[in-house]
Amino acid sequence: TEKAKTAEGFKFPLFHEDARGFIRFNKMRDFFEIVLTGKANKSTFLHESGHFMLEMMDMISESGTATNAQIRDYKAVRNWLGAAPGEPITVEQHEKFARGFEAYLMEGKAPSKELEPAFQTFKKWLLEIYATAKGLNVELTDDVRAIFDRLLASDEAIAQAKENQDFVPAYGDA
Repeated sequence: TEKAKTAEGFKFPLFHEDARGFIRFNKMRDFFEIVLTGKANKSTFLHESGHFMLEMMDMISESGTATNAQIRDYKAVRNWLGAAPGEPITVEQHEKFARGFEAYLMEGKAPSKELEPAFQTFKKWLLEIYATAKGLNVELTDDVRAIFDRLLASDEAIAQAKENQDFVPAYGDA
């Protein structure tokens, strides 16, 4: 198993010897940092961003200020991860979420028109690294894809992007 090292005052395991990067939060979760090591590649920051999103979903759900939609999304994510109600999310489950975020980005389907160029770049980078999503060892569900969409774009932007995806030019590449 992976041996994780921790630092005083930080909640999350920091790194293992082969790490390309890591994220750490203080106990209050009001400070975090993403660190890229000398082994980092183009996917590392994206992967660590997935850890950040999951941690923020947890923090918001515990805050008492979460909307019903946020609570519903977090419960759906926990279910997808196999996290038992009331139990903390494990390192393995955190890794599954981060790999799932990479797989979502690799699909290249932006949740808003404004994010389309970034998603095409992310897709290119991730395909260079993994060749296929199978290299990430994670299966996404449509529910989880929709949650990632909502983490990155407004409902209005998502609806407009879906409308644009259904548009087919009349004359192709002429």
